[in-house]
Amino acid sequence: MTHALHHVVMLAVCAASVGPLARSRWPWHSPRVALLLWQALGLAAGLSAVSFLLAVGLSPYGRGVVPACAALVADVVAGQVFTALSLAHLVAVVVGLALAARLLVGAVASVSGTLRARRRHRSLLTLLGRDTPDGDDVLLVDLPTAAAYCVPGRHPRVVISTATRRLLDDNQLRAVLAHERAHAHERHDLILLPFTLLRRALPNSRLLAEAARAVAMLVEMRADDRALARHRPETLAGALLCFHPGGPTAPGGAAPASHEIQARVRRLLTPRRPLSAGVRALLVVTAALLALTPASLLVLPG
Repeated sequence: MTHALHHVVMLAVCAASVGPLARSRWPWHSPRVALLLWQALGLAAGLSAVSFLLAVGLSPYGRGVVPACAALVADVVAGQVFTALSLAHLVAVVVGLALAARLLVGAVASVSGTLRARRRHRSLLTLLGRDTPDGDDVLLVDLPTAAAYCVPGRHPRVVISTATRRLLDDNQLRAVLAHERAHAHERHDLILLPFTLLRRALPNSRLLAEAARAVAMLVEMRADDRALARHRPETLAGALLCFHPGGPTAPGGAAPASHEIQARVRRLLTPRRPLSAGVRALLVVTAALLALTPASLLVLPG
């Protein structure tokens, strides 16, 4: 039962970390490192949840989960499974495998569904979109509201609406395009995918909802940072406020903006001190330990 205890500890650590990490502001200073930490946290939680049940069920073998699964298969083939495991142990194994299957099937279904929707969307864009002088990867669609988004994939495209083209000046438009291209080039859709899958598996989990919101915010801030490499913060902040349904508003104006937009604009316009190299290195090591610990418990003997 040693492995099972270790997995319970890992689950407790992951659960206890979600709230403080989601509410902290230090990740805003280094979204890239923070996203790495979130990925490791999600991987550790998923592995530990499945492995805990399997470790409980396979504990009589006194091995890691993977070697114990091989021993279980051998006992099933030999017809000796009830000699090695009690009914309670078998129930724990079945529940663990069912949870793993649910996550795997959900992942496959989500990915295939996303790919189908993306293909349909690309086909629609081929009919409705038209090229612009803003770049070979940019499509313009006739919409009365401001919109800009990326369609990721092997050949990513950035879609902007005619309202966006009218609303933003040339510098703001270039900053928005840089932001959307950052999403496509860094495959932020794949970063969000694990948290989408976990939320579908556990739709009523407040912790997972909080984690998903925090990761989505960090993804936007990371894309903002990429855009800032070539554009002024004031330019991108102004463009963000133009996208708000309340209309264009100068930073600090009276018109309200959404919490996310407000946070991003404040971040863009407030001087920030980046995390030190030592702190970033410590966070990377922490992320590696989070990811590797439950994975190592799958093979190490109990």
